[in-house]
Amino acid sequence: MNILLICSIIIGVAIIIAIIAYYSIKKNNKYEIAKPKALSDNNVKLVKSYCSPAEMHFMEVLFQTLPKDFIAFPFVPLEKLLLPNGDKVDFNIAQSKVVDICIFLQKTMEPVLVIDLFTPSPLNQSLKKIDEEVIKLLKKVKLPIIQVRLQEQYDLDTLRADLFNSMNEKVFVQIKENIKNS
Repeated sequence: MNILLICSIIIGVAIIIAIIAYYSIKKNNKYEIAKPKALSDNNVKLVKSYCSPAEMHFMEVLFQTLPKDFIAFPFVPLEKLLLPNGDKVDFNIAQSKVVDICIFLQKTMEPVLVIDLFTPSPLNQSLKKIDEEVIKLLKKVKLPIIQVRLQEQYDLDTLRADLFNSMNEKVFVQIKENIKNS
């Protein structure tokens, strides 16, 4: 009976020491996981205008120019247009890049043309010409790119011709097939 009492006391003391050690370590642990702060009311705000007036004007003209087989979106992340193929060096370059406008085939959402908008104005640096790395990546995947200077007025026929002359021929074959199958 003495041995049972001694073992019980030793086990009880060990449990008490373990509990004290646990709380002591927890209290003094400098590497605790930081708890997320509550959202503040003034950390973010809504963008007042997603596109500049000049970009919106061009988008309106573009929508008038494109046939119904196409759809265009502004500010498309390059990482949504590319997939890594083996080594991810090129794909990693694309991670933070955006193209001004991408035109897609509406039925398949296949990207067929990128439009780079620019203005020669030194005041508006957000509308400068596209990064050379982006041009190289688009050429690697054979996605054509056209650069368009923002203006007050556009000739619809000239813009349409520039767009279609820049697209791959396979796009027109697909459109003809769609028309035949309709």
